[in-house]
Amino acid sequence: MLNETDLASVVESIDALASIADQDRRLFDEVKSYLDASRASKELLEEQQAEQAADMERLLALEDQAATKRSTSIAGIRGLKKQIATLQADIRKADAAAAKGGGRGSGPGHRAEGLAGRQA
Repeated sequence: MLNETDLASVVESIDALASIADQDRRLFDEVKSYLDASRASKELLEEQQAEQAADMERLLALEDQAATKRSTSIAGIRGLKKQIATLQADIRKADAAAAKGGGRGSGPGHRAEGLAGRQA
């Protein structure tokens, strides 16, 4: 029936197949571990992207708040500049009136009274 060489050849073939099966199993395990690591990395990346999107939303909201405050401040500064210009014009008018009046009632007290009357 089977002679020794045939039996040895069959055993060698079985050993070769077992070796190939071991290599396949190791390769499968390695691929599986890479896939697991890849999935974990992808999940981490998605979490980080979600956090980054939330941070960006907060930054945009802060930027909007800063722009609003800046606009409000600029408007306030413009209003103060107008008040200063009006007060300076009032001072010039008071000085001119005091100079026309021949010095009567001129001086710091007169200026303060004139401005106080204009502001009231």
